[in-house]
Order: sequence, then structure tokens, then C-alpha cells
Amino acid sequence: LLREANSEFQYWCDPVLGDNGRLYVPPALVDVYREEVLPYAHALLPNQFEAEQLTGIEIRTVSDARRACAALHRKGVKLVMITSSQLMPEGSSTQFGDDRTTSGDPGPAPPLTVLLSRRAHGSVWRREYLVEVPQLPQHFAGTGDLLAALLVGWDLLPDTTTHAALRRALAGVRSVLQATVDASQPQAGRASGQNGSGGRPLGLRLLPAIDLIRAPDESIIGPTMRLDSPLRGVLLIMGPDDRDASDAMRRWPGLVPMLKELHGHGLRVAIATQMGPGARSLLLEEAGLPANTFDPVLTNPPSQSDAPERSIPMAACQAWDLPPAACLVVSESLADLRCGQLSGMSACLVSHGQQEDGQLASPTSTEVDLAVKELSELAPMIRDAVLEE
Repeated sequence: LLREANSEFQYWCDPVLGDNGRLYVPPALVDVYREEVLPYAHALLPNQFEAEQLTGIEIRTVSDARRACAALHRKGVKLVMITSSQLMPEGSSTQFGDDRTTSGDPGPAPPLTVLLSRRAHGSVWRREYLVEVPQLPQHFAGTGDLLAALLVGWDLLPDTTTHAALRRALAGVRSVLQATVDASQPQAGRASGQNGSGGRPLGLRLLPAIDLIRAPDESIIGPTMRLDSPLRGVLLIMGPDDRDASDAMRRWPGLVPMLKELHGHGLRVAIATQMGPGARSLLLEEAGLPANTFDPVLTNPPSQSDAPERSIPMAACQAWDLPPAACLVVSESLADLRCGQLSGMSACLVSHGQQEDGQLASPTSTEVDLAVKELSELAPMIRDAVLEE
């Protein structure tokens, strides 16, 4: 109802489900959030445990966190921020907190990792950022609420990017925590480590840090690391009904403009098709594009099973010498798109309203990264993805 009254309305959701491996709520409520709340959320701000509960993905590394963000985007969420994560290096089996000093005492607490993933409405590509924030030994009450409030406030300001809003919000929270510690130390006799091991959480002292909330010192947090790979290659997988150029252009409205868009931005283009060389040449001639536009050309054999070979997307990446994370696979077949996703590509479904695996292929499918009715919708999205800073 609110969106009907105001198309600019945004619902930001902080799912208070649990933390540290323990649910605060009945397990059935997790399903309610997953199935009924997420499709309406513009932004979702879970902690590491909540993100695991909502996606079913165990988050141990940055790659795991990115996969969880992708799963939440497929539910319709435009912005995901996973807060207060403790992540391991890729391939490591050592839990944070296992390292000890030579005296046997625990070393300093590792930084908390905050991962932000944003996909604008209708965008073909995600932007992912990671920031590490030094931990304090004390426990606090209300940090998640404060972070959510500051992020919303900064993000809604004009001419402020989301990742800039994230830095300001994190710096503001860190300043409040330090002000809270400084204000509490005289009462505790300035004893080192007060409240550092499970004592009563400290209530946040907002007023002493109000100036730093308004003008945060971003030097107290780590640098922003960009995680996503820019879009560099597009693989178009066509079906058995696209054997000649006229059939392809009839069944794929917007094919020619999209090819021009891709070529104009210098993106690599591969095609997997049963179309012969003459038909491909006619198609490129119609588009006014060079004969070598499709590089490589791959054969897309008729599917013999529900699990097509992953060789097609991997062959395209190898020919381009590009990582799958920098590539997009476009198809009308969910089976083909699953292969691309298993290879590490992002996936775009072109529905045409046709049947897929016995069900109507819907542009609202949550199994892919993006869904459009026709290719004509995809060309401007690709342009925005390439041009966006």
C-alpha cells in the first residue's frame, strides 16, 4: 500500500533473528522473513548468522558472503549489508580467535568485516564493497540499530554514493563506541578490559559523539575494497529454433541493438548456437558489425539431460582469458543459466513467456540474477553497468 501511494518508498529491513549461532525467535519466523518479507525489502541489513539463516549458506569466507548476497538479491533485495562478520582467508581452516601470543594469551581481536552489495533497480550488475572495522574489547547494546539508522540517513542524502554512506555510517558508529568507552572508564576505575568478556553491555553515549556522527573521521576504519569485477564479456546461448538469422531476430526482439551496444562498449561477445556460418554472417551484416564480433562461436547441442555441460561457459571464459565473475550469460533456458552460474557467471533469463521445465518462465524468477521479457530491455541495463563508476 505504501508503494502504491509513493513509488519512491523504500523499506529497509534489519532482521532481528539471532546472533552468535543462536536464534532469538521461533525457527518458523525465519521462513516468514525469507518468503514474505524479503520480496518487499529495498535493503536488508543482517548480521553473519542471520544471513546464513536466510540463505542456507554457511558464511566462512568473503566468497561465501558474496554468494549469500547474490542469493538475497535474487529474492528482490536491492541492497544487502552483512554486518559484524568474522571471516577467514580463502582456503583457511583456522577460526578467528585461535591465534595466541607467545604467552598463551589470545591475540588482539580480528577486525569485523562489513560487506555491502548493491544492485540498483533493473541493473544487470552488482557493486560489492568490503570494509574492515577495528574491534573494541567491550560489549555494547544498540550498535546494529545505530548503524542501520546512520546508513539510511547518509544514503538518502543527494549526491552520496551508497559505499560513501557506508564509510560515514561505520566511522560514526566507531566514534560512538569509543566515546562510550571513554565515558564509562572513570566509573570502572579505568580498569582494562572492563566488560570485555560477556559482562553487561554498555549503553551507547550518543551525545558526546554527536559532532563525529555529523562529520565522521573515516581514518579510524579500514579502506574500502571493491570486490566485484567489471562486466567484460557476454555469452549468448541460443536455442535450436534459432537456426537462421530471420528466426533469431524474430524470436529475440532487440538482438541487433544489444549486439551493437556490446560492441560499442568493447565487451567481448560469444555465441553458443546451432546457427550456421552463413546465418551468423547475415545476422552481423544486419547489425552492421564486423564478421569477428562473435568470438568465440560455440556449438550449443540439443540438451540431452537436465544438467547440460558446463563446458560452454567455461570455453567462453577461457577464449576471452576472463574470470567468470566478469562475465554474463544470457539465455531463455534456466538449465543453461544454471550451468553459467555453476561456472561463476552472472545469469540473465530472457523469458519470452515460454515454458521452462514444465513451468512458465517468469521475469520475476528468483533462480537467476536478472530476468527480462525481451533483449530490448537488456541493452540499456548493460550500458548502465559499463558506464557506472
